[in-house]
Amino acid sequence: MNFEDALDLIDEAVLDKVGRRLSPVEIAVLQGSWQGQTYEQIADETHYSIGYLKRHVGPDLWKILTEALGEAVTKTTFQTVLERRWRGSARSEQDNQGSAERQETMEPLSSPMHQDWGEAADVSLFYGRSQELETLTQWVEQAHCCLVAILGMGGIGKTAIAVKLAQQTQDRFKSVIWRSLRNAPPLKPSWLSLCRFSRISKILKTRWLGSFIICKTVDV
Repeated sequence: MNFEDALDLIDEAVLDKVGRRLSPVEIAVLQGSWQGQTYEQIADETHYSIGYLKRHVGPDLWKILTEALGEAVTKTTFQTVLERRWRGSARSEQDNQGSAERQETMEPLSSPMHQDWGEAADVSLFYGRSQELETLTQWVEQAHCCLVAILGMGGIGKTAIAVKLAQQTQDRFKSVIWRSLRNAPPLKPSWLSLCRFSRISKILKTRWLGSFIICKTVDV
């Protein structure tokens, strides 16, 4: 069992238990712990503070995993727990692999869109910015822009309009993924977090299906 297998198992367990995917900082803690690193070493590599990892992220993560997996999980035992569960499910997965692969091969291209809105803000009550939103929509739907940068002073609603734009144009894409880059999380955990989303890890390893859009909000 490698770390990728473990991360898949943990991510699905957390999603079933608390209704969300692993965050980049949680992935960083898991990866460092898998490699036998201390919180201090993880902090040095990821640039998160030791106190934040040791007193908040770590304890909260082990508590969630304990509840999700149904047995005590700590920083030092989680690898053993996962490997035992993985070995137990390996035989049944092999039995079902053939039928699952056949089903996946027959799945039409028009399959339902995959979505993961992460920590996207609630914009059910969205007012104003109609002209700006219309311009952004045209850039995405007509000009086929792959990257849209929204700049402005803090607190003027950049994130809200980005979420609204993503919602209004979501039917143009096979997958919609929202991730926050607040506090500049390390690239590798963020990338792994994206790869955990549905089957997108397989897509990323082979080819892009359709267009994609990144909405980036920047305070100036």
